[in-house]
Amino acid sequence: MQRWLLAGLMLGLHLLTEAAPLRFTYGPETSQFAELTRPAGPGPFPVVVLLHGGCRRSRDDDFQPMQRLAHSLGAQGVAVWNVDYRQVQEPGGGYPGTWLDLQAAMAQLATVGPDYQLDRTHLLALGVGQGAPLAIWLGARGRLLGGSPLARWPGTVVHEVMAVNGPVALADRQRHLLVSCPGGPRTLPVDNPARSLSDIDPAALLPSGTHVMLLGSRGDRRWSASAADAFTRQAQQAGDRAEVVVVPGRGTLDLTRPGPASWRLLWPRIQRALAVPAAVTPAPRVPAPATRAAGH
Repeated sequence: MQRWLLAGLMLGLHLLTEAAPLRFTYGPETSQFAELTRPAGPGPFPVVVLLHGGCRRSRDDDFQPMQRLAHSLGAQGVAVWNVDYRQVQEPGGGYPGTWLDLQAAMAQLATVGPDYQLDRTHLLALGVGQGAPLAIWLGARGRLLGGSPLARWPGTVVHEVMAVNGPVALADRQRHLLVSCPGGPRTLPVDNPARSLSDIDPAALLPSGTHVMLLGSRGDRRWSASAADAFTRQAQQAGDRAEVVVVPGRGTLDLTRPGPASWRLLWPRIQRALAVPAAVTPAPRVPAPATRAAGH
């Protein structure tokens, strides 16, 4: 009897995430799309917006590893909007193109949300590596002034942010690029340096009214604990909620392959931020299903 019960439980957990992610394009370029991983069953579902990092050597290195994290979150009853975008190494990337892509992706999320029972009032932006400051920016973009080319598309409001193993300030982002992407760009391409400083530096957009969690590992040389501490103090002094969470010891926090240690650190914080019930199951360690095109 116990064997049959276990088999039924495993089948049920598989059905929670068996549907392939849906792909939505928000622009004509190859990188301008987002994938929706939606749990099975009736909604509404809380939403995690995933923003990858990487050096854009290939999509296998940057975007696709996030699909495994999306699959793990989907097994917990959370919908995932996994965003690809033009990075600084690509034509049209940098300022303002990369940030315009984020605006368009969030506007698309607002458009498709009702059709897929997505609860955008319970939403967390989660950025990894170079995606970390982009996630923080999504929570702060409401502070942009009307003269900015980025002051468009109200789309979806972000109140909860998790930034993992990534930079926070523009100067820290420059250091992170040099360490993470040897042989890659040595500067952040911008068409108006003075304008970009006020438009995309998260520290320049405080207070944002956003709760920001900065997660990192001292065992990861790409992450600067001092930069994270400095931003947290600045955000708190401005009246925002911000905190730094350091991985114990010298271990690393790999969210592209969420094993037990990373999951214990990650999931309870996502759970509290989204106000979702207790976890359905430990993080699945199975490949994400193949993507299918959406009808939008």
